[in-house]
Amino acid sequence: MKFPWDKKYLHWGVTAFLVIVASILFFFCLLRFDALEDIAIMVLGILQPILYGLTIAYLLTPVMNFFERYIQKWVQKISKKQKVTTIQKISRSISILITMLLMLLLISALISMIIPQLIKSINGLAADFPDYINQLNLWINSHLDNNPQFTRIFNEIVNKFTQNYEKWWDNLQPAFNSFLAGLTTGVKGVFNAVKNILIGLIVSIYVMFSKETFAAQSKKIVYALLEITHANQFISMARHTHKVFSSFIVGKLIDSFIIGIICFIGMSIFQMPQPLLISVIIGVTNVIPFFGPLIGAIPTAFIILLIKPSSCLYFVIFILVLQQFDGNILGPKILGEATGLSSFWVIFSILVSGGLFGFAGMVIGVPFFAVIYGSIKLLITNSLQKKQLPTKTKDYRSLSHIDTTDKSVIHFDDK
Repeated sequence: MKFPWDKKYLHWGVTAFLVIVASILFFFCLLRFDALEDIAIMVLGILQPILYGLTIAYLLTPVMNFFERYIQKWVQKISKKQKVTTIQKISRSISILITMLLMLLLISALISMIIPQLIKSINGLAADFPDYINQLNLWINSHLDNNPQFTRIFNEIVNKFTQNYEKWWDNLQPAFNSFLAGLTTGVKGVFNAVKNILIGLIVSIYVMFSKETFAAQSKKIVYALLEITHANQFISMARHTHKVFSSFIVGKLIDSFIIGIICFIGMSIFQMPQPLLISVIIGVTNVIPFFGPLIGAIPTAFIILLIKPSSCLYFVIFILVLQQFDGNILGPKILGEATGLSSFWVIFSILVSGGLFGFAGMVIGVPFFAVIYGSIKLLITNSLQKKQLPTKTKDYRSLSHIDTTDKSVIHFDDK
């Protein structure tokens, strides 16, 4: 005799069971958060070369595509009898080789040109730091002769700071000895980083060579696991995410590079100290949207104040002008509407992602939040369209309520 199964109750029973299991797992994760965090760090450490490879491949794929468009035409002219797949493989291989050589050449040029100058600037700044303090003290005294009481207080502060700095400099030797004692650990860390980067380069070559295959396999999995409608929406969202991230990252790198060059040229024209060091700092921090120029301006202005106090005010004015040029002219021209976020949501995304993930979060927080914002906006628009309601925000500014019997009748607030 068969037991009469009631599908309705079976459905609710399975649902209740899954909810209970999910609740237990959730509270287990909360209670064992430290252990899970250690496991996550260990897994990320193991997958680090793969993540490096995926990141490198993602950044270099546009460059490879650029070369491949021209190389494929050239290969087709030379080897007309070859199969299409063979021509594509040859073109892809040459494009990857040129892209990798170009990347290595660019990195080598930056290291050979910029790094030695940066090290020289930093060492010179550290060695002459006491002299800069004395110059700053003399400069302030010359401008505060009419206020002897304030000058005396300031001299006490500067002398105390100088004494502490000299004590710190005297204690540098023991600290250096401790550093030598832990040099083995540092060398091991550097070796692991270099190893991960080299493996990442190899992984990136495989990813770029077979990117169409990986994309096809990903789509195959999505359509196998989801319904066709949901799979189409997922793939559309993935394409939108790629568009936002690629447009923002490439555009922001180009924008920051141009700002760094303009800063170097401007500082050289006005004969300000340490133009290369300060321009690199300004260019790197400019990668962070909105707050980047301010973050870079604070330490660089302090450096100039120590070396040449009379140029500090001019430098601050120059950075403010450069920031306005970047925010109102250069940035919009390069980035366009890559994110579609208002200024408020840009600040919100930077603060939240920066607090959670540090510098990396501040860099990728804006495009990441733009994807979430766009997805939520799309869901809200689709829901309103199904209910045959207005989708534009301006239609809700003075809205009081919508008639439940006739949705076309909209009541507005009395003003």
